[in-house]
Amino acid sequence: MKNTSSSALKESPKKGRIIPRDFYARRPDLVARELLGARLVVNDRSCIIVETEAYFGDCDPGSRARRYKSGRIRERLFGDPGILLVYGMHGWYLANIVAHEPGSGGAVLARSCLVDGRLVEGPGRVSRAMGISLRHDGLPVWRGMIRVYFAYEPVEVSRHYRVNVSSDFDVPLRFAVGGLFRPRRFNPRRLVPFTPC
Repeated sequence: MKNTSSSALKESPKKGRIIPRDFYARRPDLVARELLGARLVVNDRSCIIVETEAYFGDCDPGSRARRYKSGRIRERLFGDPGILLVYGMHGWYLANIVAHEPGSGGAVLARSCLVDGRLVEGPGRVSRAMGISLRHDGLPVWRGMIRVYFAYEPVEVSRHYRVNVSSDFDVPLRFAVGGLFRPRRFNPRRLVPFTPC
């Protein structure tokens, strides 16, 4: 990693181990926070995750679970944790890792990452840099062609409201490695009380 990131990230004591499947069977906000500094590998491409967003199930005003009452996206959000959910938006593919407690739904969106020390901001750009497309939808992230490894841990974490969510929880669910870059600011028009579901 380049010097610009060395002060913002420290090496994880678990570096090099694949993050196990049960890691994702928890609340999306906990998983989103702890994925900062993880290494995402897709075939021969690799990046360090430096910004994430957590999404819950039906109670979440910003979640696709609220918008889609049936279909592939909803099935993934409420399906097995540790599976990649990929969907298209405005000509880009967005990569999410399904993460939730038993009996609920949710996922974590990879918003920004470091590729060879270069910052790639925006979930569509992350997918493009990693070669992620709809053909990766439904694949596990703990074995096979897509894997997520413990790599680094953030020295500091900054929290922000999620991007392009007009109605959001009153608790920020976007997490970024502090001191590495200035995440895009976004203020939702309406805040609702945080009630994980």
